[in-house]
Amino acid sequence: APLDLSPTHPDQGDDNVQPRSRSSCATPRSPGNGRYPDIPSPFPEISSPYTGASTSYPEFSFSPPASPYPDDDEIRSVSSDDGDEHHHLIPSTSAATLSSFDEPTKQPWLKLIKSVAWPIIIPNTLVWLNEGMVTVLLPLVGVHMGCSEHTIGVLASGAQFGRVAANPLAGYVLGTHGLRQACIAGAILATWAALLAAVAPRADALLAARVAYGVAFSLFTMGIQAYTRMVIPGSQRGRVMSLFGATARVSVVLGPSLGGYLFHRGGQMAGFCTAAAVLALLIPIWVKGAGFQRVPLPCDDPKGLSRSASMETLEEVEWGQRAMYMPLARWVEATKRELGEQWGVLVTRRRELLTAGIGCFAMQLLRQGRMLAIPLAVHNLGFGAVDVGAFTSAGNVVDLTLSGAAGWLMDHAGRRTTTCLALSIMAAGFLLLGLGGTRGEYSLLAAALVIGFGNGLSSGLVLTIGSDLTPPDPVAAGRWLNIFRSLSDIGGMSGPLVVGAAGPHAGVVLAVIGTAGALVVGLGMTETLVKDDGVNEEECDREVDS
Repeated sequence: APLDLSPTHPDQGDDNVQPRSRSSCATPRSPGNGRYPDIPSPFPEISSPYTGASTSYPEFSFSPPASPYPDDDEIRSVSSDDGDEHHHLIPSTSAATLSSFDEPTKQPWLKLIKSVAWPIIIPNTLVWLNEGMVTVLLPLVGVHMGCSEHTIGVLASGAQFGRVAANPLAGYVLGTHGLRQACIAGAILATWAALLAAVAPRADALLAARVAYGVAFSLFTMGIQAYTRMVIPGSQRGRVMSLFGATARVSVVLGPSLGGYLFHRGGQMAGFCTAAAVLALLIPIWVKGAGFQRVPLPCDDPKGLSRSASMETLEEVEWGQRAMYMPLARWVEATKRELGEQWGVLVTRRRELLTAGIGCFAMQLLRQGRMLAIPLAVHNLGFGAVDVGAFTSAGNVVDLTLSGAAGWLMDHAGRRTTTCLALSIMAAGFLLLGLGGTRGEYSLLAAALVIGFGNGLSSGLVLTIGSDLTPPDPVAAGRWLNIFRSLSDIGGMSGPLVVGAAGPHAGVVLAVIGTAGALVVGLGMTETLVKDDGVNEEECDREVDS
Protein backbone atom coordinates (compact mmCIF):
# COMPACT_ATOMS: atom_id res chain seq x y z
CA ALA A 1 0.00 0.00 0.00
CA PRO A 2 1.38 3.43 -0.91
CA LEU A 3 2.27 5.90 1.79
CA ASP A 4 -0.33 8.63 2.22
CA LEU A 5 1.81 11.74 2.11
CA SER A 6 -0.93 14.10 1.04
CA PRO A 7 -2.03 15.32 4.55
CA THR A 8 -0.52 18.38 6.03
CA HIS A 9 2.98 18.46 7.42
CA PRO A 10 3.59 19.86 10.94
CA ASP A 11 5.35 22.85 9.44
CA GLN A 12 2.72 23.22 6.72
CA GLY A 13 -0.74 23.54 8.13
CA ASP A 14 -2.27 25.31 5.17
CA ASP A 15 -3.17 23.26 2.12
CA ASN A 16 -2.79 26.36 -0.03
CA VAL A 17 0.92 26.52 0.66
CA GLN A 18 2.59 24.95 -2.34
CA PRO A 19 5.61 22.73 -1.75
CA ARG A 20 8.90 23.88 -3.08
CA SER A 21 10.23 22.21 -6.19
CA ARG A 22 12.66 19.35 -5.76
CA SER A 23 14.71 18.03 -8.64
CA SER A 24 14.41 14.46 -7.40
CA CYS A 25 10.61 14.66 -7.60
CA ALA A 26 10.24 16.59 -10.84
CA THR A 27 8.76 13.67 -12.75
CA PRO A 28 5.00 13.49 -13.43
CA ARG A 29 2.93 12.07 -10.60
CA SER A 30 0.18 9.53 -10.88
CA PRO A 31 -3.32 11.06 -10.80
CA GLY A 32 -4.31 9.61 -7.45
CA ASN A 33 -1.56 10.89 -5.19
CA GLY A 34 -1.85 14.66 -5.43
CA ARG A 35 1.35 16.61 -5.04
CA TYR A 36 3.50 13.80 -3.67
CA PRO A 37 5.26 10.92 -5.42
CA ASP A 38 3.84 7.45 -5.24
CA ILE A 39 6.18 5.88 -2.68
CA PRO A 40 5.46 2.25 -1.70
CA SER A 41 5.69 1.57 2.01
CA PRO A 42 7.94 -1.12 3.42
CA PHE A 43 5.33 -1.52 6.17
CA PRO A 44 1.90 -1.97 4.52
CA GLU A 45 0.05 -1.67 7.83
CA ILE A 46 1.35 1.88 8.38
CA SER A 47 -0.51 4.61 6.57
CA SER A 48 2.26 7.19 6.80
CA PRO A 49 5.36 7.67 8.92
CA TYR A 50 5.33 11.42 8.19
CA THR A 51 2.70 12.36 10.75
CA GLY A 52 4.52 14.77 12.99
CA ALA A 53 6.46 13.20 15.83
CA SER A 54 9.25 10.74 15.25
CA THR A 55 7.93 7.19 15.12
CA SER A 56 10.25 4.21 15.61
CA TYR A 57 9.64 0.76 14.18
CA PRO A 58 11.84 -2.34 14.31
CA GLU A 59 15.26 -1.26 12.97
CA PHE A 60 13.70 1.75 11.21
CA SER A 61 13.34 5.28 12.50
CA PHE A 62 11.27 7.83 10.61
CA SER A 63 11.43 11.52 11.41
CA PRO A 64 9.46 14.34 9.79
CA PRO A 65 11.58 15.88 7.03
CA ALA A 66 12.15 19.59 6.86
CA SER A 67 10.01 19.73 3.71
CA PRO A 68 7.07 17.67 2.47
CA TYR A 69 9.50 15.55 0.48
CA PRO A 70 12.13 13.17 1.82
CA ASP A 71 15.76 14.00 1.21
CA ASP A 72 17.13 13.38 -2.26
CA ASP A 73 19.23 10.46 -1.12
CA GLU A 74 16.11 8.70 0.19
CA ILE A 75 14.39 8.37 -3.19
CA ARG A 76 15.37 5.85 -5.83
CA SER A 77 13.81 6.02 -9.29
CA VAL A 78 13.55 2.96 -11.49
CA SER A 79 12.65 3.60 -15.11
CA SER A 80 10.63 1.04 -17.01
CA ASP A 81 10.62 0.36 -20.74
CA ASP A 82 7.42 2.34 -21.24
CA GLY A 83 8.99 5.53 -19.89
CA ASP A 84 7.33 5.55 -16.47
CA GLU A 85 9.39 6.15 -13.37
CA HIS A 86 8.63 4.41 -10.09
CA HIS A 87 9.83 6.13 -6.93
CA HIS A 88 10.87 3.97 -3.98
CA LEU A 89 11.71 5.04 -0.46
CA ILE A 90 15.12 3.93 0.77
CA PRO A 91 15.67 4.63 4.49
CA SER A 92 18.80 6.45 5.50
CA THR A 93 21.94 4.37 5.82
CA SER A 94 22.89 3.60 9.41
CA ALA A 95 24.98 1.00 11.20
CA ALA A 96 22.24 -1.57 10.65
CA THR A 97 21.05 -0.34 7.28
CA LEU A 98 23.05 -0.68 4.09
CA SER A 99 21.94 0.52 0.71
CA SER A 100 22.72 -1.98 -2.02
CA PHE A 101 23.88 0.88 -4.22
CA ASP A 102 26.60 2.17 -1.88
CA GLU A 103 30.14 0.95 -1.36
CA PRO A 104 30.42 -0.38 2.21
CA THR A 105 32.57 1.67 4.54
CA LYS A 106 35.73 0.40 6.20
CA GLN A 107 35.30 -1.04 9.71
CA PRO A 108 37.63 -2.21 12.48
CA TRP A 109 38.89 -5.68 11.66
CA LEU A 110 37.43 -7.49 14.70
CA LYS A 111 34.09 -5.76 14.33
CA LEU A 112 33.95 -6.71 10.66
CA ILE A 113 34.76 -10.36 11.36
CA LYS A 114 32.16 -10.46 14.14
CA SER A 115 29.49 -9.02 11.86
CA VAL A 116 30.02 -11.64 9.14
CA ALA A 117 30.84 -14.64 11.34
CA TRP A 118 27.34 -16.09 11.60
CA PRO A 119 26.01 -15.24 8.13
CA ILE A 120 28.96 -16.45 6.06
CA ILE A 121 32.12 -17.62 7.90
CA ILE A 122 30.53 -20.34 10.03
CA PRO A 123 28.34 -21.61 7.14
CA ASN A 124 31.40 -21.63 4.90
CA THR A 125 33.24 -23.80 7.45
CA LEU A 126 30.34 -26.27 7.62
CA VAL A 127 30.05 -26.48 3.84
CA TRP A 128 33.72 -27.31 3.40
CA LEU A 129 33.71 -29.77 6.28
CA ASN A 130 31.06 -31.63 4.30
CA GLU A 131 33.23 -31.34 1.17
CA GLY A 132 36.18 -32.88 2.98
CA MET A 133 34.07 -35.78 4.24
CA VAL A 134 32.64 -36.50 0.80
CA THR A 135 36.12 -36.43 -0.76
CA VAL A 136 36.84 -39.72 1.03
CA LEU A 137 33.30 -41.10 1.14
CA LEU A 138 32.70 -41.05 -2.62
CA PRO A 139 35.58 -43.30 -3.72
CA LEU A 140 35.02 -45.66 -0.78
CA VAL A 141 31.32 -45.98 -1.52
CA GLY A 142 32.07 -46.39 -5.23
CA VAL A 143 34.50 -49.22 -4.58
CA HIS A 144 31.98 -50.81 -2.22
CA MET A 145 29.39 -50.68 -5.02
CA GLY A 146 31.83 -52.32 -7.43
CA CYS A 147 32.28 -49.25 -9.66
CA SER A 148 35.23 -48.88 -12.01
CA GLU A 149 37.74 -46.05 -11.72
CA HIS A 150 36.07 -44.28 -14.63
CA THR A 151 32.68 -44.45 -12.91
CA ILE A 152 34.17 -43.15 -9.66
CA GLY A 153 35.64 -40.23 -11.61
CA VAL A 154 32.18 -39.46 -13.05
CA LEU A 155 30.74 -39.55 -9.52
CA ALA A 156 33.42 -37.13 -8.36
CA SER A 157 32.60 -34.70 -11.17
CA GLY A 158 28.83 -34.87 -10.57
CA ALA A 159 28.81 -31.97 -8.13
CA GLN A 160 30.88 -29.81 -10.49
CA PHE A 161 28.45 -30.55 -13.31
CA GLY A 162 25.52 -29.58 -11.10
CA ARG A 163 27.24 -26.31 -10.19
CA VAL A 164 27.83 -25.37 -13.81
CA ALA A 165 24.31 -26.31 -14.87
CA ALA A 166 22.68 -24.50 -11.93
CA ASN A 167 24.49 -21.17 -12.15
CA PRO A 168 21.75 -19.60 -14.35
CA LEU A 169 19.11 -20.83 -11.89
CA ALA A 170 21.11 -19.56 -8.92
CA GLY A 171 21.52 -16.15 -10.52
CA TYR A 172 17.78 -15.98 -11.22
CA VAL A 173 16.85 -16.98 -7.66
CA LEU A 174 19.36 -14.48 -6.28
CA GLY A 175 17.84 -11.64 -8.30
CA THR A 176 14.16 -12.45 -7.75
CA HIS A 177 14.03 -13.86 -4.22
CA GLY A 178 17.04 -12.31 -2.47
CA LEU A 179 20.28 -13.45 -0.93
CA ARG A 180 19.05 -15.18 2.19
CA GLN A 181 16.37 -17.05 0.28
CA ALA A 182 18.97 -18.40 -2.13
CA CYS A 183 21.09 -19.58 0.81
CA ILE A 184 18.13 -21.24 2.55
CA ALA A 185 17.03 -23.00 -0.63
CA GLY A 186 20.55 -24.29 -1.19
CA ALA A 187 20.86 -25.57 2.39
CA ILE A 188 17.55 -27.45 2.18
CA LEU A 189 18.40 -29.00 -1.18
CA ALA A 190 21.91 -29.96 -0.03
CA THR A 191 20.51 -31.71 3.06
CA TRP A 192 18.08 -33.75 0.99
CA ALA A 193 20.84 -34.58 -1.51
CA ALA A 194 23.04 -35.95 1.29
CA LEU A 195 20.14 -38.06 2.59
CA LEU A 196 19.56 -39.41 -0.92
CA ALA A 197 23.25 -40.33 -1.16
CA ALA A 198 22.97 -42.15 2.19
CA VAL A 199 20.29 -44.52 0.84
CA ALA A 200 21.43 -44.68 -2.81
CA PRO A 201 21.53 -48.37 -3.82
CA ARG A 202 23.33 -47.87 -7.14
CA ALA A 203 25.82 -45.54 -8.76
CA ASP A 204 23.19 -43.74 -10.86
CA ALA A 205 21.23 -42.72 -7.75
CA LEU A 206 24.44 -41.58 -6.08
CA LEU A 207 25.30 -39.54 -9.18
CA ALA A 208 21.86 -37.89 -9.09
CA ALA A 209 22.44 -36.98 -5.44
CA ARG A 210 25.80 -35.42 -6.26
CA VAL A 211 24.34 -33.39 -9.13
CA ALA A 212 21.59 -32.14 -6.80
CA TYR A 213 24.24 -31.17 -4.28
CA GLY A 214 26.07 -29.23 -6.99
CA VAL A 215 22.88 -27.25 -7.64
CA ALA A 216 22.57 -26.51 -3.92
CA PHE A 217 26.24 -25.54 -3.68
CA SER A 218 25.78 -23.03 -6.49
CA LEU A 219 22.78 -21.48 -4.72
CA PHE A 220 24.29 -20.79 -1.32
CA THR A 221 27.81 -19.96 -2.48
CA MET A 222 26.50 -17.43 -4.99
CA GLY A 223 24.36 -15.88 -2.25
CA ILE A 224 27.38 -15.69 0.07
CA GLN A 225 29.53 -14.13 -2.63
CA ALA A 226 26.94 -11.47 -3.47
CA TYR A 227 26.46 -10.70 0.22
CA THR A 228 30.17 -10.17 0.79
CA ARG A 229 30.19 -7.67 -2.08
CA MET A 230 27.51 -5.64 -0.30
CA VAL A 231 28.81 -5.63 3.27
CA ILE A 232 32.61 -5.94 3.05
CA PRO A 233 34.61 -2.94 1.77
CA GLY A 234 36.99 -3.57 -1.09
CA SER A 235 40.09 -2.65 0.92
CA GLN A 236 39.30 -5.43 3.44
CA ARG A 237 37.66 -7.98 1.16
CA GLY A 238 40.86 -9.83 0.35
CA ARG A 239 41.63 -10.63 3.99
CA VAL A 240 38.07 -11.75 4.67
CA MET A 241 38.08 -13.99 1.61
CA SER A 242 41.44 -15.44 2.59
CA LEU A 243 39.88 -16.22 5.98
CA PHE A 244 37.19 -18.07 4.04
CA GLY A 245 39.91 -20.01 2.30
CA ALA A 246 41.65 -20.77 5.60
CA THR A 247 38.48 -22.13 7.22
CA ALA A 248 37.80 -24.17 4.08
CA ARG A 249 41.30 -25.66 4.19
CA VAL A 250 41.02 -26.51 7.89
CA SER A 251 37.71 -28.22 7.17
CA VAL A 252 39.17 -30.08 4.21
CA VAL A 253 42.02 -31.31 6.41
CA LEU A 254 39.63 -32.54 9.14
CA GLY A 255 36.85 -33.75 6.86
CA PRO A 256 38.63 -36.70 5.18
CA SER A 257 39.66 -38.22 8.52
CA LEU A 258 36.12 -37.88 9.84
CA GLY A 259 34.64 -39.31 6.65
CA GLY A 260 36.98 -42.29 6.64
CA TYR A 261 36.27 -43.05 10.30
CA LEU A 262 32.49 -42.86 9.79
CA PHE A 263 32.63 -45.13 6.75
CA HIS A 264 34.76 -47.61 8.69
CA ARG A 265 32.28 -47.63 11.60
CA GLY A 266 28.93 -47.40 9.82
CA GLY A 267 29.45 -47.52 6.07
CA GLN A 268 27.63 -45.40 3.51
CA MET A 269 24.64 -44.67 5.73
CA ALA A 270 26.67 -43.29 8.65
CA GLY A 271 28.94 -41.16 6.48
CA PHE A 272 26.31 -39.41 4.38
CA CYS A 273 23.81 -39.05 7.25
CA THR A 274 26.48 -37.20 9.20
CA ALA A 275 27.10 -35.04 6.14
CA ALA A 276 23.35 -34.31 5.99
CA ALA A 277 23.38 -33.32 9.68
CA VAL A 278 26.27 -30.91 9.07
CA LEU A 279 24.44 -29.31 6.13
CA ALA A 280 21.17 -29.13 8.09
CA LEU A 281 22.87 -26.79 10.56
CA LEU A 282 22.93 -24.17 7.81
CA ILE A 283 19.14 -23.92 7.71
CA PRO A 284 18.50 -22.42 11.19
CA ILE A 285 21.51 -20.12 10.80
CA TRP A 286 20.14 -18.54 7.64
CA VAL A 287 16.45 -18.72 8.60
CA LYS A 288 17.17 -16.80 11.77
CA GLY A 289 19.29 -14.39 9.78
CA ALA A 290 21.73 -13.80 12.64
CA GLY A 291 24.17 -11.08 11.66
CA PHE A 292 22.54 -10.30 8.32
CA GLN A 293 22.63 -6.60 7.60
CA ARG A 294 19.72 -5.00 5.84
CA VAL A 295 20.32 -5.11 2.10
CA PRO A 296 17.38 -3.69 0.11
CA LEU A 297 16.26 -5.44 -3.02
CA PRO A 298 15.63 -2.89 -5.80
CA CYS A 299 12.64 -3.11 -8.05
CA ASP A 300 13.58 -4.75 -11.35
CA ASP A 301 10.16 -5.39 -12.76
CA PRO A 302 9.47 -2.86 -15.54
CA LYS A 303 6.91 -5.07 -17.30
CA GLY A 304 5.11 -6.31 -14.23
CA LEU A 305 6.23 -9.90 -14.76
CA SER A 306 6.90 -10.33 -11.05
CA ARG A 307 5.71 -8.67 -7.89
CA SER A 308 7.37 -5.36 -7.10
CA ALA A 309 9.48 -5.27 -3.95
CA SER A 310 10.79 -1.79 -3.43
CA MET A 311 12.00 -2.18 0.14
CA GLU A 312 11.87 -5.89 0.99
CA THR A 313 14.96 -6.75 2.96
CA LEU A 314 16.65 -9.93 4.09
CA GLU A 315 14.65 -10.05 7.31
CA GLU A 316 11.33 -8.92 5.84
CA VAL A 317 10.93 -11.07 2.75
CA GLU A 318 8.88 -14.11 3.67
CA TRP A 319 9.61 -17.42 2.02
CA GLY A 320 7.71 -17.65 -1.25
CA GLN A 321 6.43 -14.08 -0.97
CA ARG A 322 8.08 -13.10 -4.25
CA ALA A 323 7.30 -16.34 -6.09
CA MET A 324 6.21 -15.77 -9.67
CA TYR A 325 2.90 -17.33 -10.67
CA MET A 326 2.27 -16.57 -14.31
CA PRO A 327 0.89 -18.18 -17.44
CA LEU A 328 3.28 -20.00 -19.76
CA ALA A 329 3.35 -17.16 -22.30
CA ARG A 330 4.43 -14.63 -19.69
CA TRP A 331 6.99 -17.07 -18.31
CA VAL A 332 8.46 -17.45 -21.80
CA GLU A 333 8.52 -13.67 -22.17
CA ALA A 334 10.31 -13.30 -18.85
CA THR A 335 12.81 -16.00 -19.81
CA LYS A 336 13.56 -14.35 -23.15
CA ARG A 337 14.04 -11.03 -21.39
CA GLU A 338 16.41 -12.59 -18.86
CA LEU A 339 18.44 -14.26 -21.62
CA GLY A 340 18.73 -10.88 -23.31
CA GLU A 341 20.01 -9.39 -20.07
CA GLN A 342 22.55 -12.21 -19.74
CA TRP A 343 23.76 -11.61 -23.29
CA GLY A 344 24.10 -7.92 -22.49
CA VAL A 345 26.34 -8.78 -19.55
CA LEU A 346 28.48 -10.98 -21.80
CA VAL A 347 28.91 -8.19 -24.33
CA THR A 348 29.44 -5.25 -22.00
CA ARG A 349 31.79 -7.08 -19.62
CA ARG A 350 33.71 -9.20 -22.09
CA ARG A 351 37.01 -7.59 -21.10
CA GLU A 352 36.69 -8.73 -17.49
CA LEU A 353 35.65 -12.20 -18.61
CA LEU A 354 38.56 -12.53 -21.05
CA THR A 355 41.15 -11.40 -18.48
CA ALA A 356 40.09 -11.90 -14.86
CA GLY A 357 37.70 -14.67 -15.89
CA ILE A 358 40.41 -16.58 -17.76
CA GLY A 359 42.75 -16.19 -14.79
CA CYS A 360 40.15 -17.66 -12.43
CA PHE A 361 39.43 -20.41 -14.97
CA ALA A 362 43.12 -21.39 -14.99
CA MET A 363 43.31 -21.15 -11.19
CA GLN A 364 40.37 -23.50 -10.66
CA LEU A 365 41.70 -25.91 -13.29
CA LEU A 366 45.07 -26.15 -11.53
CA ARG A 367 43.45 -26.50 -8.11
CA GLN A 368 41.24 -29.40 -9.13
CA GLY A 369 43.95 -30.94 -11.31
CA ARG A 370 46.44 -31.13 -8.45
CA MET A 371 43.98 -33.18 -6.38
CA LEU A 372 44.32 -35.95 -8.97
CA ALA A 373 47.78 -35.35 -10.43
CA ILE A 374 49.71 -35.66 -7.14
CA PRO A 375 48.02 -38.91 -5.97
CA LEU A 376 48.52 -40.46 -9.42
CA ALA A 377 52.21 -39.51 -9.43
CA VAL A 378 52.67 -41.01 -5.95
CA HIS A 379 50.85 -44.18 -7.02
CA ASN A 380 52.96 -44.50 -10.18
CA LEU A 381 56.11 -44.52 -8.04
CA GLY A 382 54.78 -47.60 -6.21
CA PHE A 383 53.77 -45.99 -2.92
CA GLY A 384 50.77 -47.19 -0.92
CA ALA A 385 47.58 -45.45 0.16
CA VAL A 386 49.11 -44.15 3.40
CA ASP A 387 51.97 -42.54 1.48
CA VAL A 388 49.52 -40.96 -0.96
CA GLY A 389 47.76 -39.30 1.99
CA ALA A 390 51.09 -38.18 3.48
CA PHE A 391 52.26 -36.47 0.28
CA THR A 392 48.87 -34.80 -0.20
CA SER A 393 48.72 -33.63 3.41
CA ALA A 394 52.22 -32.13 3.16
CA GLY A 395 51.07 -29.82 0.38
CA ASN A 396 47.86 -29.01 2.27
CA VAL A 397 49.79 -27.97 5.38
CA VAL A 398 51.84 -25.46 3.37
CA ASP A 399 48.64 -24.34 1.69
CA LEU A 400 46.96 -23.71 5.05
CA THR A 401 49.83 -21.77 6.62
CA LEU A 402 49.84 -19.21 3.79
CA SER A 403 46.16 -18.28 3.94
CA GLY A 404 46.77 -15.18 6.07
CA ALA A 405 49.61 -14.03 3.83
CA ALA A 406 47.31 -14.38 0.83
CA GLY A 407 44.79 -11.94 2.30
CA TRP A 408 47.46 -9.39 3.16
CA LEU A 409 48.97 -9.71 -0.32
CA MET A 410 45.62 -9.22 -2.05
CA ASP A 411 44.76 -6.11 -0.03
CA HIS A 412 48.20 -4.50 -0.39
CA ALA A 413 49.87 -5.71 -3.61
CA GLY A 414 46.57 -6.09 -5.46
CA ARG A 415 44.53 -8.91 -6.95
CA ARG A 416 46.35 -8.93 -10.28
CA THR A 417 49.80 -9.30 -8.72
CA THR A 418 48.58 -12.06 -6.40
CA THR A 419 46.97 -13.95 -9.28
CA CYS A 420 50.10 -13.81 -11.43
CA LEU A 421 52.32 -14.87 -8.54
CA ALA A 422 50.11 -17.79 -7.51
CA LEU A 423 49.69 -19.10 -11.06
CA SER A 424 53.41 -18.81 -11.76
CA ILE A 425 54.42 -20.70 -8.59
CA MET A 426 51.86 -23.44 -9.22
CA ALA A 427 53.06 -23.74 -12.82
CA ALA A 428 56.63 -24.17 -11.58
CA GLY A 429 55.48 -26.88 -9.18
CA PHE A 430 53.63 -28.76 -11.90
CA LEU A 431 56.66 -28.50 -14.18
CA LEU A 432 58.78 -30.03 -11.42
CA LEU A 433 56.13 -32.72 -11.00
CA GLY A 434 56.12 -33.52 -14.71
CA LEU A 435 59.89 -33.51 -15.25
CA GLY A 436 61.26 -34.76 -11.93
CA GLY A 437 58.31 -36.22 -10.06
CA THR A 438 58.93 -39.69 -11.48
CA ARG A 439 62.57 -39.87 -10.35
CA GLY A 440 62.06 -40.24 -6.62
CA GLU A 441 60.13 -39.32 -3.54
CA TYR A 442 62.18 -36.21 -2.77
CA SER A 443 61.50 -34.49 -6.08
CA LEU A 444 57.85 -35.50 -5.79
CA LEU A 445 57.65 -34.07 -2.27
CA ALA A 446 59.30 -30.84 -3.44
CA ALA A 447 56.76 -30.55 -6.27
CA ALA A 448 53.85 -31.09 -3.85
CA LEU A 449 55.21 -28.41 -1.49
CA VAL A 450 55.72 -25.86 -4.29
CA ILE A 451 52.22 -26.47 -5.64
CA GLY A 452 50.82 -26.11 -2.12
CA PHE A 453 52.76 -22.87 -1.68
CA GLY A 454 51.25 -21.38 -4.84
CA ASN A 455 47.76 -22.59 -3.97
CA GLY A 456 48.08 -21.12 -0.48
CA LEU A 457 48.81 -17.68 -1.95
CA SER A 458 45.56 -17.95 -3.91
CA SER A 459 43.44 -18.57 -0.80
CA GLY A 460 40.13 -16.78 -1.39
CA LEU A 461 41.42 -15.20 -4.60
CA VAL A 462 38.69 -16.37 -6.97
CA LEU A 463 35.97 -15.30 -4.53
CA THR A 464 37.65 -11.93 -4.01
CA ILE A 465 37.95 -11.13 -7.72
CA GLY A 466 34.39 -12.25 -8.35
CA SER A 467 33.12 -10.09 -5.48
CA ASP A 468 35.16 -7.08 -6.64
CA LEU A 469 33.58 -7.27 -10.08
CA THR A 470 30.06 -7.96 -8.78
CA PRO A 471 27.58 -5.05 -9.11
CA PRO A 472 25.94 -3.95 -5.83
CA ASP A 473 22.43 -4.41 -7.23
CA PRO A 474 21.32 -7.96 -6.26
CA VAL A 475 19.59 -8.52 -9.62
CA ALA A 476 22.64 -7.45 -11.63
CA ALA A 477 24.83 -9.38 -9.17
CA GLY A 478 22.93 -12.57 -9.92
CA ARG A 479 23.40 -12.15 -13.66
CA TRP A 480 27.10 -11.40 -13.37
CA LEU A 481 27.85 -14.19 -10.89
CA ASN A 482 25.98 -16.64 -13.10
CA ILE A 483 28.44 -16.02 -15.93
CA PHE A 484 31.60 -15.53 -13.87
CA ARG A 485 31.05 -18.55 -11.65
CA SER A 486 30.13 -20.70 -14.64
CA LEU A 487 33.47 -19.85 -16.20
CA SER A 488 35.46 -20.70 -13.05
CA ASP A 489 33.38 -23.84 -12.39
CA ILE A 490 34.04 -25.09 -15.92
CA GLY A 491 37.73 -24.67 -15.15
CA GLY A 492 37.35 -26.74 -11.99
CA MET A 493 35.43 -29.42 -13.86
CA SER A 494 38.09 -29.52 -16.58
CA GLY A 495 41.04 -30.10 -14.21
CA PRO A 496 40.55 -33.84 -13.61
CA LEU A 497 39.67 -34.34 -17.28
CA VAL A 498 42.91 -32.69 -18.40
CA VAL A 499 44.94 -34.82 -15.98
CA GLY A 500 43.25 -37.99 -17.16
CA ALA A 501 43.73 -37.15 -20.82
CA ALA A 502 47.38 -36.08 -20.47
CA GLY A 503 48.39 -39.14 -18.45
CA PRO A 504 52.10 -39.09 -17.54
CA HIS A 505 52.51 -35.65 -19.14
CA ALA A 506 49.84 -34.04 -16.93
CA GLY A 507 52.39 -32.00 -14.96
CA VAL A 508 53.82 -30.33 -18.05
CA VAL A 509 50.38 -29.64 -19.52
CA LEU A 510 49.18 -28.04 -16.29
CA ALA A 511 52.37 -25.98 -16.12
CA VAL A 512 51.68 -24.61 -19.60
CA ILE A 513 48.09 -23.74 -18.66
CA GLY A 514 49.22 -21.97 -15.48
CA THR A 515 51.85 -19.95 -17.35
CA ALA A 516 49.33 -18.93 -20.02
CA GLY A 517 46.85 -17.84 -17.34
CA ALA A 518 49.50 -15.74 -15.59
CA LEU A 519 50.39 -14.00 -18.86
CA VAL A 520 46.76 -13.21 -19.67
CA VAL A 521 46.17 -11.75 -16.21
CA GLY A 522 49.42 -9.81 -16.10
CA LEU A 523 49.02 -8.24 -19.55
CA GLY A 524 45.27 -7.67 -19.73
CA MET A 525 43.56 -7.65 -16.35
CA THR A 526 42.60 -4.35 -14.73
CA GLU A 527 43.35 -4.16 -11.02
CA THR A 528 40.11 -4.64 -9.03
CA LEU A 529 41.43 -3.51 -5.63
CA VAL A 530 39.55 -0.39 -4.52
CA LYS A 531 41.35 1.83 -2.02
CA ASP A 532 39.79 3.15 1.16
CA ASP A 533 38.60 6.29 -0.60
CA GLY A 534 36.61 4.15 -3.06
CA VAL A 535 38.87 4.99 -6.00
CA ASN A 536 40.59 2.51 -8.27
CA GLU A 537 43.98 4.13 -8.79
CA GLU A 538 44.72 2.37 -12.08
CA GLU A 539 41.45 3.50 -13.65
CA CYS A 540 42.02 7.07 -12.44
CA ASP A 541 45.48 7.14 -14.02
CA ARG A 542 44.04 5.85 -17.26
CA GLU A 543 41.34 8.55 -17.29
CA VAL A 544 43.89 11.28 -16.61
CA ASP A 545 46.14 10.05 -19.42
CA SER A 546 43.23 9.99 -21.84
